[in-house]
Amino acid sequence: MDNLFDRIAAGFRTYYERPEALILLLAILAVLGAAGAALYASFSARARAGRRAWRTFLEFAGASGLSREEAALLMGVARRLALENPVLIFVRRSLFETAAAGSGIDPARADSLRSKVYGP
Repeated sequence: MDNLFDRIAAGFRTYYERPEALILLLAILAVLGAAGAALYASFSARARAGRRAWRTFLEFAGASGLSREEAALLMGVARRLALENPVLIFVRRSLFETAAAGSGIDPARADSLRSKVYGP
């Protein structure tokens, strides 16, 4: 029985004495760690809440009659403002006005968005 353990121990020593084996082991552990972190991030409650907020944003955009391009433009405005809840752009006209003034949005396009989202 001692002979078996000695052979196993010798095999481990031989394996870990090679530096490329250690580098490979560390690389595998780093990849597994990154994959675990990515999975955690994608399933975390905060990530789910963020995705839910953007889905609600798109529902509001559809209800406002925005085209895809207009919804994308308004989404860009909401992202630039770094709103925790992007739906606020539909509720607070002042957020849109501030962002539209500072972002160089075409005035005609801004007027179209303004009338569809906030009314005449």
